[in-house]
Parts: sequence; structure tokens; C-alpha cells
Amino acid sequence: MRQRILTGLVLAAIFLPLLWVAPFYFSIVAGVILLICVIELLNMYKRAHAFDHWTTALVCLGTLAIYAATLAFYHELLGAGPFFVIIGSIPVAFALWKWLAKLPWKSLLVIFVVVAYIGLSVSAVAYLQFRGVAVLIYVLLTVMLTDSFAYFVGIGIGKHKLAPTISPKKTVEGAIGGTLLAVPLASVFAVQTAVLESHPLAWIVLVGVLISITGQLGDLFASYLKRTYNIKDFSKLLPGHGGLLDRLDSTLLASLVFSVILLAVEVL
Repeated sequence: MRQRILTGLVLAAIFLPLLWVAPFYFSIVAGVILLICVIELLNMYKRAHAFDHWTTALVCLGTLAIYAATLAFYHELLGAGPFFVIIGSIPVAFALWKWLAKLPWKSLLVIFVVVAYIGLSVSAVAYLQFRGVAVLIYVLLTVMLTDSFAYFVGIGIGKHKLAPTISPKKTVEGAIGGTLLAVPLASVFAVQTAVLESHPLAWIVLVGVLISITGQLGDLFASYLKRTYNIKDFSKLLPGHGGLLDRLDSTLLASLVFSVILLAVEVL
């Protein structure tokens, strides 16, 4: 526990100030985080799939391409047509590599999951920071409060297992309680910082609920992967915490969902 707390303090001291750097530099930091997450996932998959160094390099480049193209699309530097051409060309490139490298279809599917999940989600984090530090903090706060409240509610009154084969310690009561307690506090922050601008309170609460739920789904997805491949953590990069993906699993999916919501509101 002492090691976990110490690592958490060091991480906070390093990463919190980065939230306020210029978006260009933040996107570079996010790109580095993206590569670390890709390597963590690939190292996990290598337990069941044979990936050589060339395949690993191609997956990293493909994920960076998704990341860059999605960010350019978010910033309106890339139109919808060129964006979908780039996105569509990446699966074609991987299918060609499957044929050249003689990879099984299951390995190719794994590659698609890595590229899409990490590339799209990390670009969403960078996009939210561009829209304002408060926007990204809102997501981080919602996810963090949900996780904390779910833990304590689960310990206090949790009786019904949420997903016993994936994450035995999580309970239905904890999941519901985490959302019910986290969303009001996060909504107050959203109103005070005008994260959702002039939207009515009911809309803000609804968005908070969606972020809270998707954050928990992201955590369950990561737990599913770790249990499937029989690992405790994605890596040992962060003593007491595991890997970067162990810390970001909830935030990545929640950020992706929130960025889609913001874009949909602007279009509609």
C-alpha cells in the first residue's frame, strides 16, 4: 500500500501539470502514452499470438495513424471524406500484412482491437484537453469519483456480483452507488466551470451518467482482457499500480464517449 501511495503521488506530480500545457505539446505526450499502451496490450497478446518485431512496429504505426487522423478530424484539419479514406486504408494495410506475414485471422482481429481502441480513445483524451482543461478534468473527476464510491459502497452494502467471472470484487450495488454519488458532484463541477456551456441541468446529469457508466465498462473490458490472458496487470511500469492501461482503462473509453457526445451536439 505504501508503494502504491508513493507511486500515485509521483504520478500526480508529473501528470497533473501536463494538463495545462499547450494542446500541441499535450498531443505529443498523449502520443507517447499511446505507444506505451500499445506495447502493453501487445505484450499481453503475445501470450497467445505470435507477433514479430515488424508486426509490432506496424501496429504502432497504424495506431499512430489512427490517432493523428482522428485528431486532425476533430480539429477540422481533415474533412470527413479523407478521414474515412485513411481509416479505411489501415485495415486494408493490415490485411495485406496478414497475407505477407502469414498471420492467422484471430491475430489480425487482435491487431484491429488494439489499433481502434487505443488510437481512437487516446485521440479523444487529447481532443478534450484542447477544448479546455476543465473539460478533461470533468471526465477524470467523474471516473475517479465513480471508481472510489463504487469501491466503498461495494464494501459497505454490496451483495450481488456485477460480473463474477470478470471482476469478482465488483458488485451491482457498488456500480449503481458509484454512479449515483459521483454524478451529482461531477455535475456541480460541470456547471461551475461551464464545461457543457448553457445546456440544461437534466442534460448535464444525463451526460454524467453516460460517462460514469462507460468508465465502469472500460474497467470491466480491461479486467476481461487480463483474466482472458491470465495476467494481473498490463505491465509493471508503475510500482503498485501496474501499467498505464491499468490506470487509464476507465478514462479512455469515457473520454471517447464524451468526445462523440460533444461532436454530436455540435452537429445537431
